[in-house]
Amino acid sequence: MPTNLAPHIEALRHSANVASLNYDIWWVYKSKEYRPVYVNTMNRYLGFFDTSLHAHFVAMLVALYPMYETRRDTFNIPRLLKVLDKECQIPANALAKANATYTEAKPLWVRIRNHLVAGKCQAESAELPSNSTRG
Repeated sequence: MPTNLAPHIEALRHSANVASLNYDIWWVYKSKEYRPVYVNTMNRYLGFFDTSLHAHFVAMLVALYPMYETRRDTFNIPRLLKVLDKECQIPANALAKANATYTEAKPLWVRIRNHLVAGKCQAESAELPSNSTRG
């Protein structure tokens, strides 16, 4: 009997959406392209924007964490991919593409998590690795 994946996929989708929204806000504060538009306002309300910068960065990491968590008692991307493979619920080429995307993303996640969360999570000076930026 196939596993009902809908609630698990919805939870992962929601986590990805929350992470993306927080990244977008953080990126406005940090990017050379967008920051100049807001820098005067940011300087005027420095305490608010310093706190907001950090909060959005941390919120992005918190939202991503359950997606990449590897504990066996959680439903995460690796577990989803294993269930999809075991139950043949999607075409093999789509599963291969999903596995390749995960394999490519995981080292970046580990690097970000280890570098920034292991006692160094300071969003005001945090820089994502160069291959992680969006256009």
